[in-house]
Amino acid sequence: MVNALQELIKRRLEQRGWSYGEVARRGGVPRSTVHHLATTARVARMPQQSTLEGLSRGLELPLEAVRRAAAEACGIHLYVEDGTGTTP
Repeated sequence: MVNALQELIKRRLEQRGWSYGEVARRGGVPRSTVHHLATTARVARMPQQSTLEGLSRGLELPLEAVRRAAAEACGIHLYVEDGTGTTP
């Protein structure tokens, strides 16, 4: 079963024609980290903030999109302000 973070990474790689190495280089994170997050069905814990930021840069996606996908992959529910003063 593919989790939200795997799907996000896979979809972006296909859209851009990038490799794990290209995302890693762009984001300043190890290739092994990108590969692990892209291929692990059940992420045991939330990746560190610096990893999420690097993945966001590498994938050229908003940090919040990467954070939400990572949280879902870990089974964590995030509640964030959506700009209207309510939480989704």
